[in-house]
Amino acid sequence: MSSKTPSRHDYRLVDMAEDMMRSRYSEPSSTRDVAFSLGVSTRRIQIAFLNARSSRPLDVLKSIRLQIVRDHLSNPAEQRTVTDIATECGFFHLGRFSIEYAKMFGGKPSQTVLGVRGRASRS
Repeated sequence: MSSKTPSRHDYRLVDMAEDMMRSRYSEPSSTRDVAFSLGVSTRRIQIAFLNARSSRPLDVLKSIRLQIVRDHLSNPAEQRTVTDIATECGFFHLGRFSIEYAKMFGGKPSQTVLGVRGRASRS
């Protein structure tokens, strides 16, 4: 599958899909669900993401969810566990979640929590 120069429609479609993914991050989702919600075919949404982001829709969804987890873990007022936050965001295989988190952010989720709590206790 090779990408081509993205059209304005590709960008608009991807922006709408990403907005939807952010607002529904805790819901189970597939490329088909995203496409259906936007009134396009699964293939059309795949092509739009390939052209506009050089990525697949579910890879973008995973990145959005990982960022949301990090935002929660970085909040000093957050009282929930890493497990609770990860599962709320759709990560049910915690070993894989930890690996993906470390790839994206350069450290384990627990390191994020410890860093935030350490800064909060020094304040």
